[in-house]
Amino acid sequence: MIEASTTRPVRERSDAARLREELRLLRALVQGRFDPAVIWSRIRAYPRIRRAVIRDRLIPQELRGLGADAHRVVVDRDAWFLQADLRAARPMRLPQAQMLTLRSKARFALDCAAQGLTHPPTHVLPKGAGRTLGALDLPVFLKPDIGHHARGAAVLIGTGTAATLTSAAGIFRGDVATLLSRHLPGEQLIAQPLLSNAPALAEIVGPVAATFRVVTGRMGGQFGTLSMLAELPLGEVLPLPQRWEVRRVNFETGRLGSPMQARPPGTNDRQVPLEGTVLPQITQMATLAARAHDLLTPELPLVGWDLVAGPDGPVLLEGNVDWAVLPHLLTSQGPDQEMSRRFAAVAAILGSA
Repeated sequence: MIEASTTRPVRERSDAARLREELRLLRALVQGRFDPAVIWSRIRAYPRIRRAVIRDRLIPQELRGLGADAHRVVVDRDAWFLQADLRAARPMRLPQAQMLTLRSKARFALDCAAQGLTHPPTHVLPKGAGRTLGALDLPVFLKPDIGHHARGAAVLIGTGTAATLTSAAGIFRGDVATLLSRHLPGEQLIAQPLLSNAPALAEIVGPVAATFRVVTGRMGGQFGTLSMLAELPLGEVLPLPQRWEVRRVNFETGRLGSPMQARPPGTNDRQVPLEGTVLPQITQMATLAARAHDLLTPELPLVGWDLVAGPDGPVLLEGNVDWAVLPHLLTSQGPDQEMSRRFAAVAAILGSA
């Protein structure tokens, strides 16, 4: 009884202090007096702030990514097209075949082959032991058949008896069969050749494959490109660089814009200025993405596609129904409301068709 009576006031004081801190942060959020990215770990701990995020139809990553511009967006939320709006624009009765095409990377590869869309050779690895690479040679890129945001992605290089698997979980060495059996054993994987940039692009950003993220929609009765981003490796650390930067690409001229976010240079970063540089294969990638939208997912209003500018031309990696909206809005001057309006207009056109 003595211990209970002495610890209870401490707990009550702790709860009261937590409530005061939560209310203080919530007030600061509403008034736009802080950069959410600075105190992100504290924001996540408070349910009232999480409810405020839900009320304003912002996912946590958007609140963090907007930073000091979060207040501007929250105050005029209905004028912005963000992740919640993309999800709301999705047709209620979308054919299952189209959803499966974007959900399963193995199905996506089959559908690309059937429609004559350029896609890397893809080999399916079942769950558990006994996995092999089929006709593929090392190095290969491994990823779960179903998954998002590079979860479980890995690179396997070396030889049959002395291979190295590099993933977010660490670097593992051994024979190929053992490494394959131990990587995400409870999931079906796919394996693809480790792609590289076209020679003209490699001269600009190095040999490690840059990824181009293209958003397409139906405009004027046909599908076309609305936005393109380039995710560029900052160095040539193999098998995969540890640092990347994202820049807008003018898909009509091929010119690179400034980085979405300024970041201090790293030890292995390239020192070549890129802004204004004209990249190869940009118009071809925009065309390929629009064609994929028309052939594979015509009933979706907006789709995000990942592509690589390969040595033999553009290559489709995958399509995404729930692609990240915010990166396509961010600029060095703040979020781009004009791009937001373009997304909203295309979603409304197809939604009413």
